[in-house]
Amino acid sequence: MIRPIVTYDIHSGNNPEILQKKLREVTDFNDPETQNCIRDLNDSLDDLIEKEGNKRGAIGLSACQIGYDLAVSTVTLGDQRYNFVNPKLESENGKERLFRIGCFSLYEYRAMVRYNDDVVISYQDENG
Repeated sequence: MIRPIVTYDIHSGNNPEILQKKLREVTDFNDPETQNCIRDLNDSLDDLIEKEGNKRGAIGLSACQIGYDLAVSTVTLGDQRYNFVNPKLESENGKERLFRIGCFSLYEYRAMVRYNDDVVISYQDENG
């Protein structure tokens, strides 16, 4: 199901709690909430790509952006789709670069953010 994106309004200061909440680790991959979350993330991301395009080659959503408090993100890199469940940053390597990025939950805001050329993450897929 396509779900609305939870947004922070920089003008009013409306900051939805779900965007600040510590996300729950997924332990039961057969739990209907987990499966619904992953399905809804993919449906919502497909809808965003259809509406917004994928101009930079990478676009993604986290579960909190569609109202779930689970540690799940869905990312499209080029033609590949990844469902990251319980992702953890393991290391950052390479040269730092500045990129101008946006966020669907802060839609009107863009920022310069430092990223490393190489990162290593650990995660589980939608099947655990």
